[in-house]
Amino acid sequence: MQSNKEIFAAVQHEHDINDSKGTIPQSPEPQIPRPSKREMCSLISQALRYLEDDVDAESNKLSDLLEDYQQKLMTELHFNGQQTQINDYFQPATIELAPKQPVPSTSAMTL
Repeated sequence: MQSNKEIFAAVQHEHDINDSKGTIPQSPEPQIPRPSKREMCSLISQALRYLEDDVDAESNKLSDLLEDYQQKLMTELHFNGQQTQINDYFQPATIELAPKQPVPSTSAMTL
């Protein structure tokens, strides 16, 4: 019969052998994409609608924190946004002009 230390050493040795053989490592979970500020404002609004009927102290604290954060996001959206210009919607057209041709003289005209 083997002692606990011997069993542990045998199991550990087996794990080491399996790791060295190149067993398939666990692939990391795909990361969840970070929502935009506009999406966060929408999600916070939904959470606030959920919490608006609760009157306990924890819900009030959470509502206050969410409202403050939503206000911060709205301020960033408003003041850090980029002003659009007409060139964002319409690209200026380039017109190639034909070379000037001489204008015929009007004194040689007959009526």
